[in-house]
This record gives sequence, C-alpha cells and structure tokens, in this order.
Amino acid sequence: MGYHCSKIIDYTACEVTTTTTTSTTTTTSTTTTPEPKFWPDWLGDDTCVFSEKYPQYMQLNPTWTGSTLEDCCKRYYSWRYDDCLVEGGGTSTAANTATLYYPDWEGSDHVCVNDGEAPDYITKAASVFMFEDLEDCCEKYYWWNLAECLGSAANAGSNKYYADYSQSKCVKDCTGSDCGGLVGGVWDELYDDKSTCCAEKFWWVEDCDA
Repeated sequence: MGYHCSKIIDYTACEVTTTTTTSTTTTTSTTTTPEPKFWPDWLGDDTCVFSEKYPQYMQLNPTWTGSTLEDCCKRYYSWRYDDCLVEGGGTSTAANTATLYYPDWEGSDHVCVNDGEAPDYITKAASVFMFEDLEDCCEKYYWWNLAECLGSAANAGSNKYYADYSQSKCVKDCTGSDCGGLVGGVWDELYDDKSTCCAEKFWWVEDCDA
C-alpha cells in the first residue's frame, strides 16, 4: 500500500493506492498407459486380444488379463478354444489332436478313444475335452464306468487294496487268483497294503487282515 499526494502536502487529500500481486500455480497431470496384456474382448471381436486398451475395470483388477494367448483362451473361451487361438494370432491345435483321447459320446460303449476322428466341437475345445492320457479322460468323463473305459489298461489292475463291503474285508485290485476284481471306480480308495486298508475301513473285523 502507498500514498500518492500533490506537491502541497495535504495528507487529507492524499489518494491511497493498493498494489495486488497474483500468484499462478500450474498443475501437470501424468497419465500412465497400461502394459499390453491378453484380455477377453467381449464387446468387440469376442475373442482374446493383445493390447493395452482393456477396460478400466480390468486395469483395476489385473486378474482379468494375462501374459499368454493360450491361458486367456482356455479361461474365457474354452468352448471355442481353437478358434480363439487362431483369431488371436496363434496356431490351431486341430492338427495336433489326432493322438489325443476324448469322450466318445456318439458311441454306446461309454469310453474314451483316440481314433483321430473327434468331432469339430471337441477339437476346437481341446483343452477341455482332449487328453494325452487315457486315464485322465476316463476319470473325468466316465468315472462311473472306469474299468470298461480303461479297457486293456485296466485289466492288470493296480495291485493295491480296496474295501469290499459285501465281504467286510479288503481285497486286491486285480484279476485272477488272490484278487478281488477290478476296482469299481475312482470313489474306491486304494491302499498300498492290506493291513492299512483294514485299519481304515474294517477296524472292527478281527480277521480282515487274515
């Protein structure tokens, strides 16, 4: 604040002048671009894509995104896995499925086969329906018909012991003498030795381990 007066000093005639200083603050905001990931583009191509343009909710919850096309397709498009791979720039798995086992729902034997003639809907979702091992396929889709599904692979049995409730004793999973027949399914717990089986299943039967 200052005073501006005439040459004749008369303080009552002085004008009061005020000088105001304004300070300006500039704020700079920085936007971080998300790292490119594989993500399910439900509102676009309806397949897995690789980019940094995934929705905000996926940015906030990174479990929606992944580092590989295979994992993304398997998680979000398992029912059209093969198409998802191709559309996402990957390689079709159809050519590599000829020796894989799959559930033969069109047949009447209730078994898994690897005849190289799997229907398209199965090869396109190979990660769900096809297996390298016969046992894995049988246990998932024909657990109730396990012995038949395993076929020759099951003929020898496991030579382990399981509970035969009709006889109240433990028997060996095998065919032939001193055997109790093949185990009925995955619900039958197997034991390495007879005494352990008896102790777990028939502890009240004195001659179970005889």
